[in-house]
Amino acid sequence: MQKLKSALTELSLAPSLLRSTSLIVLLEADGRLVDWNPAFGAKKDLYTHADTLLELALPEYRAELALMLEPSSSQLLRQGCLGFFKQKKREPCLYHCLVMPLPSGQLLFIAQAAEGISAIAAENQGLRKELAKTRSELEEAERLLKRKEVDLKGVIAQANEVSHTDALTFLHNRRQILNLLQNEVHRADRYRMPLSISMIDIDHFKNINDTYGHTEGDKVLVHLAKLLRQSVREADAVGRYGGEEFLVLLPNTRLKEASEQAARLCKAVREDEIPVGELTYLTVSIGLAEYRNGKESWQQVLTRADKAMYEAKRAGRDQWATDPPGKGDP
Repeated sequence: MQKLKSALTELSLAPSLLRSTSLIVLLEADGRLVDWNPAFGAKKDLYTHADTLLELALPEYRAELALMLEPSSSQLLRQGCLGFFKQKKREPCLYHCLVMPLPSGQLLFIAQAAEGISAIAAENQGLRKELAKTRSELEEAERLLKRKEVDLKGVIAQANEVSHTDALTFLHNRRQILNLLQNEVHRADRYRMPLSISMIDIDHFKNINDTYGHTEGDKVLVHLAKLLRQSVREADAVGRYGGEEFLVLLPNTRLKEASEQAARLCKAVREDEIPVGELTYLTVSIGLAEYRNGKESWQQVLTRADKAMYEAKRAGRDQWATDPPGKGDP
């Protein structure tokens, strides 16, 4: 009964329930029998070939039992009065039944002989009290599970946020910005909308790290990330692509408008105050590419933007370049 005991403990129910006259069974989600207490075992021994709870239910109650065993998003605790096992006098034995889903995906089934039908229930008032206590405990367990469900959703939301965010700059991380790029490419193809992207690299960033140290270099990355967030439109997405490289997605934007934004961004970075040691100013090189709807993949437009960024560096840095080539803005 170790599995059943663990399930009761998981719901904060007393292990002493295992010794009660209630029928307590641990089920798989499909109703297969996993583990049970001695009271149920005494009944089950008469039906050695039964592998599921449905096989033990009287035919006229199986449809109702099947509904109780189905997953339910609106009601965790399910109750019903069902018939199980055939008596010698051909009289069905009715049980008050409770079904409680477990966080593991399994089900906990508890049944107590119904009053007026079961001789045990009619003669023993303590059993009804036990059933009432069991119901109360299960209802409390249901409330606890609902609270835990809310807490879990919050944890999952936070975990998703953390997994999509760069820990240093709080921009989208590489994985997330590439996911967004793929989504934007699909949207551009579907609605025949323009899409441009900007690949941004900090000029001479290795020299900054070597001169001032990596801690100060991190400050530069954080400062530029803040400036990028302030300089793009609400519809644009900014992510840290890797190291000192950043990627900006510009939905519904032609290359001409993306070039104008790149020119403004180069100027804004150059004229901004950098709070790092004796570093007086910072510059960036930007590569631009407009997605060719239906003619290339997201990887190809990304490669073209990266190629354009290196062209801007070769041309002297502190400027932007496009692929296909256009005029930069030193």
